Amino acid sequence: MAANYEAILASWTAAVDLLASRYPKGGKAAFLKAHRRASFEELLNTATAAKKNVELKRYRCTERVQNILRCINHYAVAGDVSFQQYSEYTSLAWGSIRFLVKFFIEEGTISEKLSDSLESVVHIIFRAEEYAKLFTTHSGSSSERVFLALQGKLTNLYAEVLDFLAQATEYFEKPTWRRYISAGLTAGVTKLKSSPELIDKLEREVEKDLYDQKLTSAAELLREEIQNGVWLKHADFAIELQNLHTRRVPGTCEWFLEHKKYLTWRQSEPTSSDSFDHLWVYGKPGSGKSTLAAQVVLDVRRLPGSTVLFVSCKDGQENKSDLQSILQNLVFQLLEHKTHSKRFHQIVQSARLNTKTQYVQSIGELWNLLQRMLPIVNMAYFVLDGLDECNSQTDELISFVTRLKELFSGVGNRSVKLMVISRLDKSLLGNALHNWLCIDIQTSDVRGDIEEVFRYSVQKSRVLRHHKDLPSVQEKLINDSEGMFLWIDLMIKELEAGHWDIGSVVQKAPEGLGGIFEAILKRIVLKATSVVNICNAISLVLAAGRPLRIGELAIGVALLGGLRNHEDYDARGDPHLEGQMIIRETSPLIMVMPDKTVQLVHKSFKDFLLGEEIRNAASRMTGLSRFCFQLRKIQKTLALALVKYLSFECFRSELSSKGLIQLHSKFLLLDYSSHWLLHHAMESEDEGEVADRLVTFFRSPQGWRWLHRLYEQYGMSYGHLQPLQSRVKSWALLAGTNDEQQEVLCSFLTFLSKRRLMDTISTGAEVVSILQAMDSLTTVYESQGQWAEAESIALEAVETSRRMLGEEDSLALKSMANLASTYVNQGRLADAERLHVQTMDIRKRVLGKEHPDTLASMAGLASTFWSQGRWAEAETLHMSVLEARKRVLGEEHEHTLLSIANLATTYLSQGRWDDAEKLGLQVMMARKRLLGEEHPHTLASMANLASAYWRQGRWRDAETLNLELVGKCQTILGAEHPHTLISMCNLATTLKDQGRLDEAEGLETQVFEARKKTLGADHPHTLTSMGNLASTFWSLGRSEEAERLDLQVIERKLVVLGPKHPETLVSISNLAHSYRSIGRLEEASELEAKVLAAEGGA
Repeated sequence: MAANYEAILASWTAAVDLLASRYPKGGKAAFLKAHRRASFEELLNTATAAKKNVELKRYRCTERVQNILRCINHYAVAGDVSFQQYSEYTSLAWGSIRFLVKFFIEEGTISEKLSDSLESVVHIIFRAEEYAKLFTTHSGSSSERVFLALQGKLTNLYAEVLDFLAQATEYFEKPTWRRYISAGLTAGVTKLKSSPELIDKLEREVEKDLYDQKLTSAAELLREEIQNGVWLKHADFAIELQNLHTRRVPGTCEWFLEHKKYLTWRQSEPTSSDSFDHLWVYGKPGSGKSTLAAQVVLDVRRLPGSTVLFVSCKDGQENKSDLQSILQNLVFQLLEHKTHSKRFHQIVQSARLNTKTQYVQSIGELWNLLQRMLPIVNMAYFVLDGLDECNSQTDELISFVTRLKELFSGVGNRSVKLMVISRLDKSLLGNALHNWLCIDIQTSDVRGDIEEVFRYSVQKSRVLRHHKDLPSVQEKLINDSEGMFLWIDLMIKELEAGHWDIGSVVQKAPEGLGGIFEAILKRIVLKATSVVNICNAISLVLAAGRPLRIGELAIGVALLGGLRNHEDYDARGDPHLEGQMIIRETSPLIMVMPDKTVQLVHKSFKDFLLGEEIRNAASRMTGLSRFCFQLRKIQKTLALALVKYLSFECFRSELSSKGLIQLHSKFLLLDYSSHWLLHHAMESEDEGEVADRLVTFFRSPQGWRWLHRLYEQYGMSYGHLQPLQSRVKSWALLAGTNDEQQEVLCSFLTFLSKRRLMDTISTGAEVVSILQAMDSLTTVYESQGQWAEAESIALEAVETSRRMLGEEDSLALKSMANLASTYVNQGRLADAERLHVQTMDIRKRVLGKEHPDTLASMAGLASTFWSQGRWAEAETLHMSVLEARKRVLGEEHEHTLLSIANLATTYLSQGRWDDAEKLGLQVMMARKRLLGEEHPHTLASMANLASAYWRQGRWRDAETLNLELVGKCQTILGAEHPHTLISMCNLATTLKDQGRLDEAEGLETQVFEARKKTLGADHPHTLTSMGNLASTFWSLGRSEEAERLDLQVIERKLVVLGPKHPETLVSISNLAHSYRSIGRLEEASELEAKVLAAEGGA
């Protein structure tokens, strides 16, 4: 037992060492070195207490807390399996995660500050399901090897938990919390080793908490409330409000709270006229609107019995930047009503269950919910700040404001008030503000507040507090601020830092925000150690596809400055320190957010850099000409820099042996560059140069390593990569690239997969790597319908694995199974059957009859029987596999559910509609619960159930489910994803059977054009779409168009699939049937004879 705990502690120590290497200096390093051992008995105790605390208090967790709770449920699957076999191995991980739960429940506001670190923890926890696969796949003699693999994975998890806690200590102000963390992490190792029984007992308690199916009514209600919150995808404004309250200078905002129109709005009683219930507040940028909004919220909360709702729109921020998000947040905040919370939850729950979607998708549904909920509230105040930051056109905003006013006006005698605070001048909204109270914030209105802010800042200033010219400075700055708090804040910061001479400022201060931006840029340029680096940093922050982290910014600046390889940078120093230096030099124009990302000080600075003001400034000082940015030019610069980064020699070798967290800690820009390379390339100017560099990159080993990383480590399947290739192809053709470049770019998935195989073979890699490369290339060929090429590679993989590893090796058997699947896709069902039988027999002999791999072979053979129309044999074999998987894997294992789905499909073919529907519904509900409503397997089960409805003639039910499926696929996978197009095909078929031929034609045309664009004109799926469209044309009486399409389909299938392929014969039979339907009997007979001859000679 002791040796086992030493192994666990070795993982923990390895994690500490890994993190210590990240923080060579400073407080974090000391924190980590002091906690090389841990007592997880205490952490597990806090876990159980935390869960009970949630249930007793019905704590309203934020969305981030719910995310981590859902992640723990994923981890519980792995923990259950490992606990049963190796209970002493799992305590550390359970304790770490339970501590995080306790942490978030007690200090929820800190979750926003540490959201970036939390995302890393969440990512690792999701990957913990791999642990369970290891334990279920390998047992017995291989358990030691399995544990070593588990130990390595746990090291990554521990590293993230430790890193999170290390960062968390920076935000703890209460000594009690510091002591709590210390007590939880510094207990002696001896106690841990001597208490295995206690740990086992605590493990069982945690397991009981998680798996107890007899939930109390309170816990069940909490679960439903959590799901309602998830469905609404709300944002948390509590921290924003708290920050605004904290930053407000005492004595400010009083003018607004005493304004006659505000008091009228606040105090008016319900009347037949609603002219006093709606208030529009307009103010220019920097006039303190958000602070006013926060004070209004605080003010109306003092009113007895009032419900206060607050939403603040923020450009580019998730769940805060569009009109639907406003309504989502409004509905969610109503759920927290003190009196009517239970009733509101029932209303939202009913809508959620009816829509059957994981997230609310319809803005109409939200309007309907508000119409039902608002009349229930006795007195409500809704404050909407920053409407102008929504990503909507002015006409859309006008329509939204009108609808919002109508909603808040139609609540009878109840008092429901609406205030909108925005930069949008009321003149732009025209009649939309008819009967609104309006307040235009004037410079004179906020002058007193500006004076208070100045005096408050001076009291804290070492430079200004006793300066002899203070009265003159005060008068000058207040007069020139023009009512903009941002302007005066920037001025005081510059004076305090000693950047500007106070006497000069008194004589002439910068005019407006543009003037102060220009002045600060001049100062930065004159004092910068490297103007080039400053310019590069600002351009990176300006054009980044997502907010950059400090380390990413430092690497990016080094790249743009000429960095040639990663080793040179590693030798120079710490990117985090260099990033901080860049921030200091560019301050206050670039600022660090609580989540350690960087952004520009204000959106108006971005407008300044991309507008005419910077060009005018450059005419006055040549040094500013560098900052006259053109967005497409920056995109090109970024694209070339990321290509250079990914081409570094360090990425030439295999990186997959390391976890993502370790990779990202060493190669800070790897995540960003891997995901955003093609985005910047396709948004850039001078496409020819960018295309040339991309082609060079794709021809290097680093190119296929990049694709392999996206697929293997970042989880981007070829189904998701296919639409990306389509966009790159369109871009390459429009960019006027030459034939050589187009050959690479327009089919980069195939090109890179080929290069991977060639390089793997030429470098003498292990046979395992060669077989993986072959499997990857086979998958790419199959995804593009290149069946002959897929067969060639799959056959070579079988021969290689048999020769190098032997016929009974697991990889050789896997290659045989892959080749069998390729034969099925080609219609060579007899060959597929032969291979499946051979593979199944070997696996039975070597692995046993109920080994998961053996069962997979049996399932493959059963599916082949189904394709041959041998449905009784398919049913018998599917039943055998299903019963075995239930025994071996459990009732709700994904492979078990797959067997149920296969059996349901067989029932459909046999005409057993009710049995098929029952099983299909069972699979769909289980997958929704276990995997979530957006998982591809869940979507597949929805498609199967819709097919059952269609076969039963329940076309309305099939249409409803297919409509939902199309919407989900378009949202989750994209409009051109293969699964999306299949769901559209199924919907078109359902519409056609209802006689709605015009609607069916529209859908089928969309699918045909999308497949031709993404897959090519000769892809089997494209040809199927052509056949479907031809069938619709026949039904519409457009026989000439229909015949032309059918003949094209047959001609291309003869070339692509061959004359005896089942799909080719189906197309010929369809045309023969159509000829008969219009009386062309002789031609029909000729075609039918060809089909019979082909089937007879098959």
